[in-house]
Amino acid sequence: MDGRKNSTRAEAQSRFSRLRRRRALPPLSTDLRLAALDRRVAPVLGRDNPLVSALLSEDTCWQIAREDWQRRKPRPWRLEERRTWRAEGAVLENKRDRLREQAAELGLAPSTPEVRRGERSLRG
Repeated sequence: MDGRKNSTRAEAQSRFSRLRRRRALPPLSTDLRLAALDRRVAPVLGRDNPLVSALLSEDTCWQIAREDWQRRKPRPWRLEERRTWRAEGAVLENKRDRLREQAAELGLAPSTPEVRRGERSLRG
């Protein structure tokens, strides 16, 4: 009986290790994300061009500010807080537009109207 118990355990372990081996990890992307454009950029561009590097860092700051802003959404009955929150959202949207214009000037994105097509606004 003790031998049977050990063989069952060995079978279970070998089956488990086979299952683990079958799953492949998804390939990791090495590209950097421009959140304001919803596009990815090769890291080589940021390394070779200081303007692209500055754009990537500005975009990262904008993305963090946007996520913080979205988390602080006030309840609908708090009218004054909601007005202030929406005004802050408008400032963030203007910042996104400036980032898009800079990216278009650097050749990383098409001009602003084409990028905007079919996109939701930040205003809540």
